[in-house]
Amino acid sequence: MAEKIESYKARHVGAKQVYPWDEWLDGSIWRLTHCEDFECSIVSIGCYIRATAKKRGFKCSVYVEGESVVIVPR
Repeated sequence: MAEKIESYKARHVGAKQVYPWDEWLDGSIWRLTHCEDFECSIVSIGCYIRATAKKRGFKCSVYVEGESVVIVPR
């Protein structure tokens, strides 16, 4: 049966970093190839790159070229 409680302190377990963001968002131009550098869809990795860059205060453009994604700093 569900139970109402007054408070709860969540334990945060650190997530393993899947991609080398320090490298990919170092201000250089990078070409990432599907199934070599990332496994998710090309659309997903593009969104993931933009979100991670924004969190880090890094501005970049992401271009799709066939099975690759290119990260270009702005």
